[in-house]
Amino acid sequence: MKMTKSLLIIAAVGAGLMTFAQQSSAHGYVMQPESRAYKGTNKIGLNTNVGQAQWEPQSIEAPKGFPNATNSPKDGKIASGDLAAFSPLDEQNQNRWHKSDITTGKLNVTWFLTAQHRTEKWTYFMTKQGWNPNEPLKRDSLEKITIKLDSGAKPNELMTQEVNIPTDRSGYHVIVAVWDIYD
Repeated sequence: MKMTKSLLIIAAVGAGLMTFAQQSSAHGYVMQPESRAYKGTNKIGLNTNVGQAQWEPQSIEAPKGFPNATNSPKDGKIASGDLAAFSPLDEQNQNRWHKSDITTGKLNVTWFLTAQHRTEKWTYFMTKQGWNPNEPLKRDSLEKITIKLDSGAKPNELMTQEVNIPTDRSGYHVIVAVWDIYD
């Protein structure tokens, strides 16, 4: 297996048809391998200047439907969910964030859910070969690598899923993990 350096981020947590103002509870974050936001918490402390993610990595939320919905985070605002309190997470350059070493093939991703909403699906995207790590994260830099349909099932507080990392990846890449809730 090829070795790749990758950084996991939570890009958007779907919240049904609600607007940002109507969202009242946080949801969850990727804790293993540690997400960009989780690595910025006081508990981990590997990333600095992460905005509100330092205290609330689970609160990065956006309307569901990424990457296709018109109300999803804009390009360049994907890591923050287009929320101002989390905007430092959108800073993108090759040296800005602590990276996690992973290999191609099977990768177990564990979420910690602070509110166990019934789930429509979990979708994982990864930056394409040739993406520019020194430009803001954009949709056209991403490709879907795994989707897990849950059809309204209620997940456990700790949720581990297997993601397949393409064998043609090496070097620095970003994985965007999206949780679309059902209710």
